[in-house]
Amino acid sequence: MTRSNTGDVGPNVVVVGSDLRASTADGLIVRGGLPNTWCCMGNMNATNHVHRTTLWMKVS
Repeated sequence: MTRSNTGDVGPNVVVVGSDLRASTADGLIVRGGLPNTWCCMGNMNATNHVHRTTLWMKVS
């Protein structure tokens, strides 16, 4: 799971990997920026930021 370092994103938004952070399912950041470019495939909102989930696909 990754989370955006630049705020909210929606489906089909493409971001550079340096704007993402690898994290655990409970939101703990485990490493800094990722390589490549990534496209948001969709997300699920929750009542707080800890439980939000976003699906990313590497595009380059």
